[in-house]
Amino acid sequence: MSNDCSSAGLADCVYYVAASVDGFIAGPNGSMDWLKPFEDGTDYGYEQFLRGVGTVVMGRKTFEDSIRLGGGVWPYPGKAAPISSTASGGLGVGGAEVVGGAGGGAGGAGRPSVWVVGGGGLAWQLVRGGCMTRLVMSVIPVVLGGGIPLF
Repeated sequence: MSNDCSSAGLADCVYYVAASVDGFIAGPNGSMDWLKPFEDGTDYGYEQFLRGVGTVVMGRKTFEDSIRLGGGVWPYPGKAAPISSTASGGLGVGGAEVVGGAGGGAGGAGRPSVWVVGGGGLAWQLVRGGCMTRLVMSVIPVVLGGGIPLF
């Protein structure tokens, strides 16, 4: 199957995400507080995964939340970071609009992975476009009942 991603040499595009048992990645109003009771300092392979990432891709809201939660500091230093938004023009990939970036590779054989940080809408567009190569999902034993869906 040929698509924008395969023609661009994208080899490993990973949606590495935590989700509630009812399929939400954030609670109502985008809250991530539901994860706090499970933050016990255990790494669960995150650092190894992050070492293999060259580019983080996220939607505008996820970008804004990342900066806010990081106290105004970019939480992924040294990682290229195209930001997607349907509000502006740019390079389309499976319906998602890439509107900015910070250089760096976008995956490919022997190149670092692309991590789809979020949100769910962007992840779904990449799945529909045939770009997503892996899903690494941690299911957290919490029922949120609403919020931002996994896809």
